[in-house]
Amino acid sequence: MSRYHWLTGGVDIAGAVPNSLQTTNFPLPAGATVKRFQGRNMFVGAYNEGNDHFSIRSLYMSQTVQFTSGPNSGRIIYKSTRRIPFVVSAYFAAAIPVYDGYYSAGDNELGFNQRCSYGLASGPAANLAVQWFIGQERTSYPGTYQGEVFVQFAVLYYL
Repeated sequence: MSRYHWLTGGVDIAGAVPNSLQTTNFPLPAGATVKRFQGRNMFVGAYNEGNDHFSIRSLYMSQTVQFTSGPNSGRIIYKSTRRIPFVVSAYFAAAIPVYDGYYSAGDNELGFNQRCSYGLASGPAANLAVQWFIGQERTSYPGTYQGEVFVQFAVLYYL
């Protein structure tokens, strides 16, 4: 009897916001047909401060969904880069000014819900990988963002 199956995976990271490539793999059994993939329950909340306006930079999340094995190996089926909204405050009452940046995004800014149809009932097993990272505008100013990032990805397949 054929039916639909969900695979889910993700991360919850507190502390330094990751700026390196993160990967979540979804192993698909032989005969599976991918019908939908989602980025859901997503949140980025971060904070950064510095002594001048160069310490406040814009952040973005880059996301890619691609097959890494099977008949569609190497095929990118989704790619997106989205800006993370932020607000800035400046405190000038001290001898050295302090600039604070507060970054916040959720499903509305970062989530996705895509229909598709990849695979055959007679096809081999495959792997679908969701890769993402949080980047910042290019600058030589050092700094790490602190906060929390949690993301969940889901893949619906028919078998």
